Amino acid sequence: AAAAAVAGIIGLPLKPHQRTIIDAAAQRDGIGYAAPALLVLLPRQVAKTTSAYVLMLARMLTRRGYSAAYTAQTGIVVTHVMANPGNGWLTLADTYLSDVFRTSRSQGRESIVARHNRGAYLRAFPPTPGRLRSSSLDAVLLDECQEHDHDTGNALAADIGPVFSTRPRRQLFLLGTAGAADSWWLAQYQRALAGDYRLVEMGTWPDDADIEDPAVWAAHHPGIRSGMTDAGHLRAQLGMLGPERFAREYGNRWGRAAGPDSPITDDLWRAALLPGTAAPPPTPAAVAFDAAPDTASATIVAAAPDDDGRTVVGIADHRPGADWLPAAVAAIRARHPRAVIVAHPAGPAAAAVDALTSAGVPVQLHTGNARAAACAHLLTQMQSHRVAVLP
Repeated sequence: AAAAAVAGIIGLPLKPHQRTIIDAAAQRDGIGYAAPALLVLLPRQVAKTTSAYVLMLARMLTRRGYSAAYTAQTGIVVTHVMANPGNGWLTLADTYLSDVFRTSRSQGRESIVARHNRGAYLRAFPPTPGRLRSSSLDAVLLDECQEHDHDTGNALAADIGPVFSTRPRRQLFLLGTAGAADSWWLAQYQRALAGDYRLVEMGTWPDDADIEDPAVWAAHHPGIRSGMTDAGHLRAQLGMLGPERFAREYGNRWGRAAGPDSPITDDLWRAALLPGTAAPPPTPAAVAFDAAPDTASATIVAAAPDDDGRTVVGIADHRPGADWLPAAVAAIRARHPRAVIVAHPAGPAAAAVDALTSAGVPVQLHTGNARAAACAHLLTQMQSHRVAVLP
């Protein structure tokens, strides 16, 4: 009710799909929220970010000392969302709610503070490591999550965990649209929907839908159904973006579309998949591991050459949590002492890297430049049909 009232005051009354987002976020479990982490995946032009904004303002008015922080894919985008003179968050607060909120427009550190609720605020922060250090927050909003690369996303996740440690009503919002092939970080959350995670996903077009049919747009896009946008705008975007990217951004479809977003096409991926009955090679040459951003689950992947000269890649282990990683990786290393162990030195699997190193298990650290080189090599090998993927 409070969020709906705030939305009405700033002239952006809530649409049905926005109410769905807010209702999912508001469900309680004792003194905390039933969904400490909420993944919101909707097409563009449906005001999913505005939904989170009005909810934060409502909580700042009704929850003593409520504190929240917001970021997006770049500092420039953060400043635009917060401070653009048309409908930026600061502009809306200044125009309609100046009696209850005061704003600060320091670039990159914009903030909205409740005048009559000491300690209640919503502030911006750039998506760079260390910007939340020493903070204690009730909510963190990560916008346009499909645009965060793996390293940036993991660094953000590592920073966010400690800010929630003393806050029982903590809540992480991940806002975005279905990603491209390189949106691995967001995909981790979508695949790990268990425990703390809750998914709000709307507006996804069926796989067999004709993406160029305005009737499909009208049936599935919440923005058209609620009058927030129209078929003319989507038609223009289809022409500008092309079918694959249009289907992702306005149809909320995940995929490995061809083009600049993903050089690994569907045909390349299908060609690499082995039959479901295929057995992995008995001796791995390399083993890599990583964890979901909040360590809700972790995965070990193994790779080895086969008799046909291809590199066969498959999941060696996957379980909830991440505490099991050091022992499992060490056991694999003991069985296969010549296997190279590979991991990223920062992010959610860093504790496992440290534990293995302390135990004398050598780990080859895979940093940003090495990752980029490995991705380029993987593409070349897939194009040459020298990679096989176990289902």
